[in-house]
Amino acid sequence: DVIHCFGTEYPHTLAVCRVFPHKEKILVGIQGICTLCAEAYFADMPESEIHKTTFRDLVKKDTLRSQQEKFARRGVMEREAIELAGNITGRTTWDRVVTTAWNPKAHYYTMNETLRASFYEGQWQPEHCEPYSIFVSQADYPLKGLHYLLQDRVHFLGKLTGEEMKERFLKSHLFLCCSSLENSPNSLGEAMLLGVPCISTEVGGIPSLFDGGRDGLWCRGHQLSKVAENDKYASDASESKNSTRNYKTTKTEELENIVNSMANSIIEMWSSPEKMLEYSKNAREHARKTHDKEQNFAKLQEIYANIAGRKE
Repeated sequence: DVIHCFGTEYPHTLAVCRVFPHKEKILVGIQGICTLCAEAYFADMPESEIHKTTFRDLVKKDTLRSQQEKFARRGVMEREAIELAGNITGRTTWDRVVTTAWNPKAHYYTMNETLRASFYEGQWQPEHCEPYSIFVSQADYPLKGLHYLLQDRVHFLGKLTGEEMKERFLKSHLFLCCSSLENSPNSLGEAMLLGVPCISTEVGGIPSLFDGGRDGLWCRGHQLSKVAENDKYASDASESKNSTRNYKTTKTEELENIVNSMANSIIEMWSSPEKMLEYSKNAREHARKTHDKEQNFAKLQEIYANIAGRKE
């Protein structure tokens, strides 16, 4: 009755969209937008670092350039799948703008994410955190922005289970989403659910999830600059005030601008404990609405029933 493909980044979604004859019964769920992730992949890293080859890269035959190329290839498959599908589900204004530009005939359904069960319990308390600790949830590729924060006080925690992540959230004085591009990062949602004070780059679909100035603080993020000739949606798709460059800066200057913005936002957050508690409360209330399990389940059932009942 309905085929629901979660994510567009791998070949099996495209395979289903190609072979299943009833396109109006296909529902494609958007995770991120690989085409634009490929553009933002290096996230203002210096050219000297982008072109370096490590021992790990040699062993795995997997350099930063080849990783970016994988995203670009996935983007080609992703676009075709979206153009074929009769129905799309997403969560942000950003993913809606992009997918509607690619396939204006598809039905777009808004449906928020339900997060891991353990994050609906527990609450951040300032007296129980490690003072001036900043938690970043991912660091395994440049898009996540770890290089904006590197100094001599980084402790790599390795892969954590859900419970270990929750424990680390609650111990941290601040959660920072420093990605160069995201649609709706679950890590930010989990931090908000727990009431951890949050700072985020204002990129991609994040403004649909996080209200900077009320739930926490914004900081400057990577600037999407290249707009393909037939993809003018890219400059309109980001909800960020900083989504397009109207001035010329070098990569080094841009990196410094982002680093300084992050530092200023962190200092601002820690300089006002009362305001930090207000952000914590607001973020928790916001996330409990966005990630309401029962509402999200009911919405999914509604979408399925709508698609299943539709005639060609």
